[in-house]
Amino acid sequence: MKRMLILSAAVLALALGTSGAQGATPEENLKQQITNLQNQSKSQNTQLENAQKQLTNIRGQLNALQQKRGGISGQIENLSRQIASLKSQFNSLNNQLKSLNTRLTSQGKNVSAAQSRLNNTKSQGRSRCNQLKNAAEKAKCLESFK
Repeated sequence: MKRMLILSAAVLALALGTSGAQGATPEENLKQQITNLQNQSKSQNTQLENAQKQLTNIRGQLNALQQKRGGISGQIENLSRQIASLKSQFNSLNNQLKSLNTRLTSQGKNVSAAQSRLNNTKSQGRSRCNQLKNAAEKAKCLESFK
């Protein structure tokens, strides 16, 4: 569109008989204007090509960022699954620990009861030993309950 306006202005100037450069013929002025328009067109084409290259580079960078984001999303999903698995393992181990603690408490009570029975048995045995009249037999009997 810009080229058409410039070309139209050049044709109009030629038709009206105005000259651009001093001493130049209208044909020379028109040729110069056409050359100028061609140069402008080449410059604009170069700018367009550069802009297209920049756009291609930006698209490449955007694709790379999207791939990174996808990779990071995948890593987050994997970590979430690992966390869920670890939570499950923790809960399982915690339940095992509770069970062991219950068993240990129960066994501790059993040991305590057995210790109490043993102490009672020893006490009863010593009492019987003390009832013996012979000192040698009494000492031998008490020795067995140490």
